[in-house]
Amino acid sequence: MINGSLPDQILLLTWDLSNLSLEEFEELTQKTSIHEQRIREILDKNSSSGFFVLKTCQRIIFMTWSQVRQYRAIIKEIEKLLGTKITSRLLSFRGSNAFYHLANIASSLDSLVLGEPQILGQVRDAYKVAVDRKQLRPPLEFVIREAVRSAKKVFRETSLPRGKISFLSLLEDEISFLKSYQRPLHIALFGTGDMAKNTIALLKRVSSKIYLDVYTNRQELVVRKLHAENSLLSDRIFEDGEVRLLLVNQFYDRELPPYDAIFLATDRTAAFFTQKDVLRVKNSFQDPDKHLLIIDLGMPRNSDPNVAKIENVKLLQVSDLMERAKHAEKQRKQAIRHAKPIIYSQAVQLNRKLFIFLEQERILNFRRDLENALTKRKTQLLEVIDKDHQNSKLDRTLERVFHEILHISQKHFEKALMEGKP
Repeated sequence: MINGSLPDQILLLTWDLSNLSLEEFEELTQKTSIHEQRIREILDKNSSSGFFVLKTCQRIIFMTWSQVRQYRAIIKEIEKLLGTKITSRLLSFRGSNAFYHLANIASSLDSLVLGEPQILGQVRDAYKVAVDRKQLRPPLEFVIREAVRSAKKVFRETSLPRGKISFLSLLEDEISFLKSYQRPLHIALFGTGDMAKNTIALLKRVSSKIYLDVYTNRQELVVRKLHAENSLLSDRIFEDGEVRLLLVNQFYDRELPPYDAIFLATDRTAAFFTQKDVLRVKNSFQDPDKHLLIIDLGMPRNSDPNVAKIENVKLLQVSDLMERAKHAEKQRKQAIRHAKPIIYSQAVQLNRKLFIFLEQERILNFRRDLENALTKRKTQLLEVIDKDHQNSKLDRTLERVFHEILHISQKHFEKALMEGKP
């Protein structure tokens, strides 16, 4: 009988910011970035169907299709790369638990903001990249695909909160004071990735009068192409404002406008925004008592924590957002209760697909072994018979007998497959 119990070969390894301090997660992010290629080689070597990697500002996930000995080899080699301290905080899930964990994550049930669709997009994008690079193959490919389908059904069929663009929505109260300004706003944004794009979407809800400077360290030709192709960086975003895409060095080479807020959302592996940079911004203020809001959405952090010590500067980081998310636990538990039967239903479908795939593999292997054995036996029989006794006729007879055996065995396995029996 096919149920929601999945094969133990499904392996999910994860580090989660909720189980680590911010400093530990930053160290983990830096080390996994430095050793990224080696980690991918370790995963691929110890998996029979490729691997899947998901990295967000809240978690890092590795998935493989591995036997127990391969799992132990992965842990041992990752420990050599990242150290015992980091590896000891690694959580592992196998079989059904691995699938349910990924499905919960893709459904936003484990996110800072319940109902935010960004994580589903991140899982889907990571899946597409893995398939395009031929890093992911069946049957593990089926597992990731079914987790994405589960998440889509959860969003469609449950009462998850609607309209949340990402966990950035937790910042709305913090930046609501900007709405009270009776003048155009001056905002700086470092980064052009997904987090930066979500930041722009949030700013659109704050005001239509924004002069936004987007800083990037990409090459100039890439910047021009990005500006031409990306509608979120278009001058038409804000009705009464402007968007300028600038190279990072222009932050230091020109006179700055009096920024009201600075968003840091790059994928740099070390903090780059220091007290010196903040003081440079404040030098552009005509009013020395003007406040400056700095929101650091980078992971690892993009800013030196000491910038918060400067007078009239407020610094918000990812850890602050996590504190604001704790009040949603009651709503989260209710959503999980409604989503659980949906995810289980998808697990049953996945188990059916895996069973058929694995049985087909077993049939092919059996036929191959049987055919090799019969061919070997036929050769042995022919060798002991006098070559003058119509060997060609005997050869054809043996050939028919062996093919009949293969045909009967094939029918037997196909029947078992259709009945859902091992």
